[in-house]
Amino acid sequence: MGKHVFDQDTNKLGNHYTWISKADAEIFVNIYGSGLDSIFEEYTNKSPRQQAPLAIYSANHTEWHMTEFSAYCSNRYFVSLYDTLGEDSVRYVLNHTETEILVCSIDKVERLLDLKEHVPMLKVIILMDSLNKQAKNVVASEVSQDMVSKLRDRAKAMGITLIDINAVVALGK
Repeated sequence: MGKHVFDQDTNKLGNHYTWISKADAEIFVNIYGSGLDSIFEEYTNKSPRQQAPLAIYSANHTEWHMTEFSAYCSNRYFVSLYDTLGEDSVRYVLNHTETEILVCSIDKVERLLDLKEHVPMLKVIILMDSLNKQAKNVVASEVSQDMVSKLRDRAKAMGITLIDINAVVALGK
């Protein structure tokens, strides 16, 4: 699996790819899946291997695929919310699938928090972008640490846990 390298200086994707081997992808997927099991157990009272939806809301990139594979390994069914969906569609899908845990890119968090009163089951938002490090992509590069802090505070006030993929992987280890 390959992905474009993001250049912090130019704020653009570079002209080359970094690659992850099948073996390394499998290790990551298994660790991430274990972390997802922990998140589901802690926040939803659903045990590992108990079927439950895991939604993802983002443009397509590497973390999308890793999340999808990890969900399957954890006996979760995958709910895709495409980047182009409008607010009404997002709300409908989340409610219809009774989604409690969602993975998204950082640019979707504010929109999801705006929907919280209409999507009462949503408990956890997992960011594909790091909350504490430099941006790895164009979308995350537009979000300052001050904005991240405000999003965390707002999510907490609404009863939503906002964490990033690195924290989930750390749980899985």
